[in-house]
Amino acid sequence: MARVAVSVCRRGRWAVLAVVLLLLAVACGPEERPGEEGFEGVTLRLAVEVGPALGNPIKPYVEQWEQETGAQVQFVEIPFAEIFPKLMSSFQARTDEYDVVIILPTWLGDMAGRGFLEPLDEQIEGDERVDWDDILPRCQDINVWEGETYIVPLDCDVFMSYYNRQLFEDPGHQEAFEERYGYPLGPPETWDQYRDIAEYFSEETEAAGAMESMARQTQTFWTALSRMVPYVSRGEGWELFFDPDDMTPLINSPGHVRALEDMVEIVEYGPSNILEFDVGDIRAQFPQGDAALALDWASIGMIPPDRTNQEVIGFQQIPGVDRVYDHEAGEWVELEEPNRVPFMAANGWGAAIPVTSPNKEAAFDLISFLTSTEISVQFVSMRDNQESAVGYQPFRRSHFENIDAWTESGWEREIAEEYLDQTLQSLEADFVQPDLRIPGAFEYLDALDAGVTSALAGQQTPQEALDQVAEQWDQITDRLGREEQLRLYRASLGLEG
Repeated sequence: MARVAVSVCRRGRWAVLAVVLLLLAVACGPEERPGEEGFEGVTLRLAVEVGPALGNPIKPYVEQWEQETGAQVQFVEIPFAEIFPKLMSSFQARTDEYDVVIILPTWLGDMAGRGFLEPLDEQIEGDERVDWDDILPRCQDINVWEGETYIVPLDCDVFMSYYNRQLFEDPGHQEAFEERYGYPLGPPETWDQYRDIAEYFSEETEAAGAMESMARQTQTFWTALSRMVPYVSRGEGWELFFDPDDMTPLINSPGHVRALEDMVEIVEYGPSNILEFDVGDIRAQFPQGDAALALDWASIGMIPPDRTNQEVIGFQQIPGVDRVYDHEAGEWVELEEPNRVPFMAANGWGAAIPVTSPNKEAAFDLISFLTSTEISVQFVSMRDNQESAVGYQPFRRSHFENIDAWTESGWEREIAEEYLDQTLQSLEADFVQPDLRIPGAFEYLDALDAGVTSALAGQQTPQEALDQVAEQWDQITDRLGREEQLRLYRASLGLEG
């Protein structure tokens, strides 16, 4: 009987509370309920990479949100190489400098793992604008850390290979290429074919053979990793980075070294200043027909800002290899078909809320607005962005199904359909290599960047450079704690224990 009395008493208190809340809502009126009528007087500080790739594409929509809510948004724009250290410095000091941060899932081990970000599952659940089920599963999963979601996607990254349609479709080049190399000219299926094509066009035309990011601290390491993936990855997920038994670095394996040797060779066939190239240079120049081949995220597929030369760019999954290095057997394995493995380089930009933000409700409302189906399809298709760069690519099922949204943004239907088909095939392949997502990821990848660019500049051989990277990776792991790093690495790959 006591339990019944307590239960009734509790229900009574909840009923009284509900009545009180209802009376307060009526008395206050809808204009005083944040989120329905607005956030007048609220100023959000939004941290984002400087330049046209990430900040500029969303500015028109942030302005729309400001008009609808009465809030203000201050953009804090930071160079790519400084985003992680600046944010971490602020988080560690427990300052409230930012309300929304546009970050990479690669950094979740450091940011979410140390309690610096707000978990968002409760806000996401049932939010019609977020419409979580419309987001591709892989684009959901990369934003989860130890069972909780900390980032709402604005992007979902996958690396792609690009070719110059006009050069490839020229009958004269087709005949001359096949006579020289013994096989038809076409989009490269292997890195060996990629090298042949780059050599041919660099020697036979005014165009560069290939364009790739090769400058230090400009995300060159992701280009290198995209080349390394097919040489070592057979679908386990761990082959690209560390041994899942003891965190031994694999980055200097014969497969990794061979891939870097391939990349070094391309220097000869690129623009004269290719060692200074970053993704911005590729996105500005490749759509103008200045090269035969390029590597970049799927973003470049929708780059030509004036929409007048869409027919230049052909797109496909990154090339593969005819033999793979087997880490466990310690030997090369010959294959009947090229091993082509999509790589989620950087995993994809998304929006998160620091735990120190004093404006969490307004911050999530802005994030929900930006990621919504209606708004996000506009910035991934570059509807209002007329610059030769964009850092966002499709991440929702509806982005791939709503072709009309792309034609409304100025793209030819056939071009948009092919671009979306190739991108979706990569994101939904049986196996997609994820990027690193453990504490220290920024340090590990920065060390790789230094090694790769050193080899590209001829300062070290690929083997010497990657041996040094492996030593640095071991030092980082030991400093952060090998046992804990191993646990988190295995967890990030979905491995037990």
